Amino acid sequence: MTIFTTMKPPMRVAIIDDNQVYRFIAKKLIQRAAPWATLIELHDGQQAIDFMLPRRDQPSELPGLILLDINMPNLNGWQFLDELRKIRIATYRPTIYIVSSSNSPEDIDAAATYPEIKGYLTKPLQMTVIEGLLAEL
Repeated sequence: MTIFTTMKPPMRVAIIDDNQVYRFIAKKLIQRAAPWATLIELHDGQQAIDFMLPRRDQPSELPGLILLDINMPNLNGWQFLDELRKIRIATYRPTIYIVSSSNSPEDIDAAATYPEIKGYLTKPLQMTVIEGLLAEL
C-alpha cells in the first residue's frame, strides 16, 4: 500500500508593519491558515530593506508574500517599494499586498500605480481574506 501526502512548498511571508499588535494578529492568522509558512516580522520599510539586501543573491531566502503597511516610521510602504525596485534582485518577484487601516481613495489609487502590488486590503484582516490570498499563491 502506498500513501501519498501533499506537501506544501516552503513559503516565506513578511509582515512589514510598525504596529506590534497587528503583526501579532496577522502572524496568528497566517500560522493557522498556513502552518508550514516561515514568518518574518519587520517593523518598518528600512528594516525590511536591511533584511533583504544581504539575501539578494539568494532569492529563496526572501519572502514570497509581503503584507505591507503604508504608514510607518523611517521608511514608509511607498518608499520601501521604491527602494526594493532599486535593489533589482534578479528573478525575485514577490506577491505584495498593501494592508492598511486607510481606505482613502488616494492611497488606493497610489497602490494601483505599482504593478508589483497584487491587492489593497484594509485592516483588520479576517481569516477568510488570509486563506483567499494564500490560495492564490
